[in-house]
Amino acid sequence: MADFFFDTDHLTSTEADTPLALENSGAAYLAALAALPCLARDVIPEGRAEAVGVTVRDASGKPICKVSLHLRVQWLG
Repeated sequence: MADFFFDTDHLTSTEADTPLALENSGAAYLAALAALPCLARDVIPEGRAEAVGVTVRDASGKPICKVSLHLRVQWLG
């Protein structure tokens, strides 16, 4: 198991304090990907963002991947 930190783009403070212990970087990527819909529900309806993102850092603080979800709504009519 290894510790990973998850930073979100939409918060004022982007550094997470508590690591999540996961098997490997692939599992950390999947955890970040799974978090995107919940983040989107929190920030997109309020008009604060049209995109949400999560950066995954390893235990040393080195970023290893970033996942993003972009939403575009166009009213027709």
